[in-house]
Amino acid sequence: MIRFVLSGDGVVDGVPVVVADPRRTSPGRGAWLHPNVRCGEIALRRKAFARALRVQGSVATGGIIDMLGSEPRMGTTRRQGSGSDADGHPMSTHR
Repeated sequence: MIRFVLSGDGVVDGVPVVVADPRRTSPGRGAWLHPNVRCGEIALRRKAFARALRVQGSVATGGIIDMLGSEPRMGTTRRQGSGSDADGHPMSTHR
């Protein structure tokens, strides 16, 4: 998951700017998002950043989709032989 926060010194046309916090150390409220473009598009369409960060009005989210597209894929490896890969039933533990 990637944490997003409001930029401490970034305001564009009077609107606060949302930036990534990859080190997870910036102060303040954060919004968490899966590191893929599809989740980013959904969050932007639903205006989830403004709600999660508790901002009245809108926030500047330009560049978030580009940043998500360039993020290295973390945690995308799947274990083979578990769940539906083993015998077709998603809750099965038999191999």
